[in-house]
Amino acid sequence: MTFALRVFQFCASREVSETELLGRVARAGPGFCVVLRDPELDTRSQLELGRRLRLATRAVGARLLVSDRLDLAQVLDADGVHLGRASVSVEEARRVVGAWFITRSAHDAADLTRAAAERADAVILSPVFASPDKGEPLGLDALFRARRRLPQNIALVALGGVTAGNAASCFDAGADAVASIRADLSGQGY
Repeated sequence: MTFALRVFQFCASREVSETELLGRVARAGPGFCVVLRDPELDTRSQLELGRRLRLATRAVGARLLVSDRLDLAQVLDADGVHLGRASVSVEEARRVVGAWFITRSAHDAADLTRAAAERADAVILSPVFASPDKGEPLGLDALFRARRRLPQNIALVALGGVTAGNAASCFDAGADAVASIRADLSGQGY
């Protein structure tokens, strides 16, 4: 499978300033995807940030996903949604957003099975490497096993401790894309 998105940047205002985030979008381009997921912000602030991100992503041909908030995704005319473990099912999300791009979080084999059964477009597996407050890292072997477990039409994205220095090893282990909250992976040419 050829997967057009290569880098996902999750929003976290506590970790990366909006100015830095918008700079990453500007440096990135079409293979870049921003995921609006910022538990520190109230709904109005998320909407305002989302509007600025929507403008920035459109300007460079990047994508915008919204985590869990299907209502915000619709208002922002996002390109898709990211569903966490406690979110609605992919089927329920599709009733609201139709054929949009939908990703699903996975932290173990059961989550991978669920994502495949629900027919998510992509699975974001984490934490691959050590990452603050995310528990024991799964490791590159977990990425390798996940790629074999998932159907080829479901993209696999590595998240958790991914940096410019270790991203290539994620691709080597079978990831179709890499993701980060803190690290700047924009403009790396993946």
